[in-house]
Amino acid sequence: MKSQDTYILLQTIGQLLSEPLEPYVPLPLEARHVYFESRARSLAEQAEFYGVSKTGLIRSYRTLVEAGLLREPEVRPAGFGPWVNLPAAGEWLGYGVRYAEPAHRSGFGFGLPTGFNCRLIRSEMLPPDPPLCIAGASTVVSAPEREGILINPIDKHVITGPDLTPGAYVLMSVLDAIRIGKPRELAHARSELKKLLDNAQVIQNRLHNEFKEYRAT
Repeated sequence: MKSQDTYILLQTIGQLLSEPLEPYVPLPLEARHVYFESRARSLAEQAEFYGVSKTGLIRSYRTLVEAGLLREPEVRPAGFGPWVNLPAAGEWLGYGVRYAEPAHRSGFGFGLPTGFNCRLIRSEMLPPDPPLCIAGASTVVSAPEREGILINPIDKHVITGPDLTPGAYVLMSVLDAIRIGKPRELAHARSELKKLLDNAQVIQNRLHNEFKEYRAT
């Protein structure tokens, strides 16, 4: 597993988490085509959305499928990427990434706030002083740059790619807390990761049911 593979996994789950968390309600027949066609992306468009090359995206998909973290892309509606094996993804993100892509501190400057400073989870953390940030990372509207101790991102595309979606930012914040947290923060971050993945599972199941209806029409 390369760092880009983890980045693609994070972005794919983040895309799920950016969808509304709603129960499954059958779509009206006339709305199904519009709903999925409006979200359709080719592989090239999906690669651009993640800020990677098309070849790199295909290679990462293949690696993640072989690792059991993703299911084959063709069984998923275009624009949402492959289906994610979320229980297996939880094991990798919650335990494997901490050792495969450890966080290292690298000076002081401005960057994107990590999980210690993310407003959604910082109240349960023991924040470092000064705070931890990722230098030069793509931002989201709710996460402006701030000054702090810089750590390396999980992959270079966090810096060079397009702005993170809200779902990808929250997931990355939790993942960075897992990468560098001490026992108290680590336990809380893993608990938050499980909540996020449980929500992603609900959203993915809903999309799966809606897509089955769409293909049946």
